[in-house]
Amino acid sequence: MRKKMGKADFFMLGLLAVVFVLVLVFFWQFESKDGEKVVVSLNGETYGVYDLHKYRKVSVKVKNKTINVIEIKNGKAFMKYATCPDKLCEKQKAISKENETIVCLPNKVIVTIKGAEDSKKSTSNKNNRDDNVIDSISN
Repeated sequence: MRKKMGKADFFMLGLLAVVFVLVLVFFWQFESKDGEKVVVSLNGETYGVYDLHKYRKVSVKVKNKTINVIEIKNGKAFMKYATCPDKLCEKQKAISKENETIVCLPNKVIVTIKGAEDSKKSTSNKNNRDDNVIDSISN
């Protein structure tokens, strides 16, 4: 014998549909955007900031020894070479969207993609810090 759907069943289906739509809207709102800059960090400090849309090979050096090579090509950045034993960073896919990262943990190298607005913020913060250092030195 079949049981008919009651009011509670319809309410539950409606609630599930609303939750599904809200989840779709949430993910659509925070969709990854194409990046503009490649930020390379070494030991937690910025090593360099590079344009994602210009071909370049970046050699990360410590004591005049190259430990990592990042290649920026066709709007993507990837780890071309690393001296780490496991080479996991070389196996990671190329990155091109905002906030994507490649990490070489043994060498303490992090490659992050940033958008145009993130680059402007970090540049203005850096300038402010430099001004503060100059002010404190002159006093």
